Amino acid sequence: MARRDVEDLHLRGLTKQFGDVVAVDHLDLTIPAGSFFALLGASGCGKTTTLRMIAGLEDPSGGTIHIGPRDVTSLRAFERPVNTVFQSYALFPHLDIFENIAFGLRRRKVKDVTAPVEAMLELATQAQSTVRRSAAARGLGSRVDQRARCAPPR
Repeated sequence: MARRDVEDLHLRGLTKQFGDVVAVDHLDLTIPAGSFFALLGASGCGKTTTLRMIAGLEDPSGGTIHIGPRDVTSLRAFERPVNTVFQSYALFPHLDIFENIAFGLRRRKVKDVTAPVEAMLELATQAQSTVRRSAAARGLGSRVDQRARCAPPR
């Protein structure tokens, strides 16, 4: 399998409306290639809708999605260099956390997965700790709806 170069993701004016409801409102965002990125927010704020548009599972009402210089807005899901893991099927129950993270790296033929897996675990731990502190400061406790999607660094 040929390896593709990883490129920045650019969302420009990305919008999604469902009838009169604006789920995503003119989102401008650049996610650098190989970075760890989390979308955090209240339930119903557009996190999943944004991810579905990036993956090509939902058509934007407006704006563009670029991967590197290539406009992928009108490409179908299978034509995009994007992978999707649905939340309810996000983990292999027979594997521990380390092995779940290592799975994708091994599929990409990474020889030594230890360092990148440990880096992802450290970032996830830091992000989770930050979300908990932020939620507690706002009095939200365990009711915070958080979603995070991550890709191993290059």
